[in-house]
Amino acid sequence: MRTRRTRVKICGITNAEDALAAVKAGADALGVVLTDGPRQVTLDEAAEALVPVPPFVARVGVFVDAEPAFVEEAARRLGLAALQFHGDESPRECADAHAPVVKAIHVREGGGMEADLAAYRGVAAAFLLDTFVRGTNGGTGVTFAWDELPPMPEWAPVIVAGGLTPVNVGAAIRSLLPFAVDVSSGVEERRRPQRRQQAHGLRRNIGFGACQLTHGSDAQVQPVGIAVKRQYRFERGQRQLADAQRTLQRIFLDLRDEVLAPHQQAGLW
Repeated sequence: MRTRRTRVKICGITNAEDALAAVKAGADALGVVLTDGPRQVTLDEAAEALVPVPPFVARVGVFVDAEPAFVEEAARRLGLAALQFHGDESPRECADAHAPVVKAIHVREGGGMEADLAAYRGVAAAFLLDTFVRGTNGGTGVTFAWDELPPMPEWAPVIVAGGLTPVNVGAAIRSLLPFAVDVSSGVEERRRPQRRQQAHGLRRNIGFGACQLTHGSDAQVQPVGIAVKRQYRFERGQRQLADAQRTLQRIFLDLRDEVLAPHQQAGLW
């Protein structure tokens, strides 16, 4: 499934402050990790972290071979819009889940993921492509070769993960035309908390990538990018953090209008 607007999920949220900052940066979805790992949170911690999340911003829980009863409880308590399965969950388990499932597919060298995608056709609501790293289930910060993948299926949304940062996310979008991107370590300063300035940079560069997709590699996006960067640096140096966050929000809204206007004029939005 192709889209002209690339959605953004920021994963590994561990506290309410970072959740609010991600929402202000324009995230479409926030993820909490409910399995072993450096970003793991308990259900109580996840519930507290997601308090600032408003309607129309999706809450996603990340699981690895979890007991169905735990998944059901998490979905109920946290109001999860989607369940992200990163383990060996079977197509039957995905079909029986109490919310739409995003099934992670680990991309290996040499390809071969077509069979994995086909096995979950009709039971997974979307697929998340992440880099295969032996002994882990995701969140490694390692990229895969985007330009070496076969064409993505038209029958399900594809989400790209694996080492995405504000610097490389535009290239990933241009290579794969994904429905969404999923970032975690790429917007972190430390394991905890998420880095808020990086989240804003990522959302801006996703806008650049979408604009280039619509208009080609010669699109006149550089002047907008320069203006955003200069404004951001000025505000960061001259105002307190609260004022800078409000200014960054205005910058994002202005840039969003720049990106969406060509789509609206062409009848693509």
